[in-house]
Amino acid sequence: MAEKIKTIIRLLRKDVPGDLTIENALTRVNGIGFSVASAVRLKLGIPRSTRLSELSDEQLKELNRLLESTEELNLPEWMRNRRKDNESGTDVHLLDTNLMFANRDDLIKYKKLKNYRGLRHMFGLKVRGQRTRSTGRKGSSMGVSRTS
Repeated sequence: MAEKIKTIIRLLRKDVPGDLTIENALTRVNGIGFSVASAVRLKLGIPRSTRLSELSDEQLKELNRLLESTEELNLPEWMRNRRKDNESGTDVHLLDTNLMFANRDDLIKYKKLKNYRGLRHMFGLKVRGQRTRSTGRKGSSMGVSRTS
């Protein structure tokens, strides 16, 4: 019987095209960049040129299990996306909706504390020290009016 070709594969509640290489496919998931995707691929022992549709069902289950529990990856501290988390105080790597909820909770906390970052977020201004005199203006531009 002919092997069934998988065109769309589900990874962590995300539909990913099967014709992508494994590293490019993993970067479609929120919280996974190229470095983390490469670490996952090396942990599973999969060659770099392997397409996601070429993986067996067992390999896909192992991949999903590894993504569900990122502690098994043993990522270095600098590669994690939540270093010294406010609630737990540990370095964690969050993916998908957990990452979005954590970022949203951080913004709510900053706004409630009314610290500098919270106030800048409340007023929709730039937070990280960028200049605001000429760039980042919102709304329609008036242009220069000519005097007659």
